[in-house]
Amino acid sequence: MKKQLLVCAFNDAIIDKQGAIAPGSLDQIKQFIDAGNAFAITTPHLDAAIRYVENVNGFKATYRVSQQGSVALDSHDDVIFQAVLGSTVVHELNRIVFAGSWQVAITTAAHRYVTAGTKYPARWEFARNDVPVDDLQTVTDRANFKPLTYELIGTVADMKQTALAIRYALGHLVQVDTPNETTLLVRSLDASPANALLQIMHVDGFAPDDVIVVGNDASVLPLFDLSGRTFAVGQADAAVVQAAHQKIGSLGELIERSFTVAE
Repeated sequence: MKKQLLVCAFNDAIIDKQGAIAPGSLDQIKQFIDAGNAFAITTPHLDAAIRYVENVNGFKATYRVSQQGSVALDSHDDVIFQAVLGSTVVHELNRIVFAGSWQVAITTAAHRYVTAGTKYPARWEFARNDVPVDDLQTVTDRANFKPLTYELIGTVADMKQTALAIRYALGHLVQVDTPNETTLLVRSLDASPANALLQIMHVDGFAPDDVIVVGNDASVLPLFDLSGRTFAVGQADAAVVQAAHQKIGSLGELIERSFTVAE
């Protein structure tokens, strides 16, 4: 049978708060991979969080898409896709973000760089991989430094003003998201799970009919557009259930009941 790619969002669709996958689903995932198919996990967190889940559950995903589609790595840790913020953008971002007193974190494919001695808010992620540095702005001046995201944390008023300044200066070059009223996230315009998935499909020769996407919240909807088979899993949001081809109880149930395996 033709090789298939199963894409699943990294949230309570497949894991619990300890990073464990339900035994039935885990067995089916391992069988699916061992049969020659490809399994991809997407997460808004750092890649280290996916690797934590892999270690807890004893398997390796074929592809890992992290930081809201800013980077995709294969099982050998080779970069398949990366939406780097260019030097011109970084120069202008630095001028804006380091003019204030708010907290700043900058990520690369592997790490989150933070100012040493600064206490950052607790996050729901299994592995932070923070690198404390004395001068965060100087780090971005390194020739080989490839920043993917800037995260700013401050007051509501600060973030409104800063978002406006960034959009005015770089609105045609970056995405400026507001996860909450006191946080800004700046990414490349190219950064998205859909773009990362498209690159994976091109690299490994997957057609839309070879791709199966499973999820339970709105973050999975852009990926549905790239797949010939889409599934809402578990306690999925109403919009996901409506957009999916079918609703299922668990990932393991889907693999056991519906998937053919590669020869």
